[in-house]
Amino acid sequence: MSDNTFLPENLVDLSKLQAATGGNSDFMNKMIDMFVQDTPPQLADLKIALDNGDYEIVSGIAHKLKPSVEMMSCNELGVLIRKVESQEGDNPESDADLLVESIERLITQLYKL
Repeated sequence: MSDNTFLPENLVDLSKLQAATGGNSDFMNKMIDMFVQDTPPQLADLKIALDNGDYEIVSGIAHKLKPSVEMMSCNELGVLIRKVESQEGDNPESDADLLVESIERLITQLYKL
């Protein structure tokens, strides 16, 4: 990334989800399951848009993913998705690649919960 955003090894931070669900573990698990199931097709679309150099579509997909990603992950990943959404930074392609890789890693980490 072109700025100093650091993404930790563990991207999962469920504190926002826990607060939003009042700590209801069944509801939290349902939200996590929905994220894990619904996100990969959106990432596939993001990759296609990225391969085509269509950053408007990349931005739109990041916008759709942002609330869920921010609810499930560390603040640093939230910073990255907002950066991709707004197309800020010196290298939007690199940032979007890192976002895809990071969300895929987040999904893997959520599977292990």
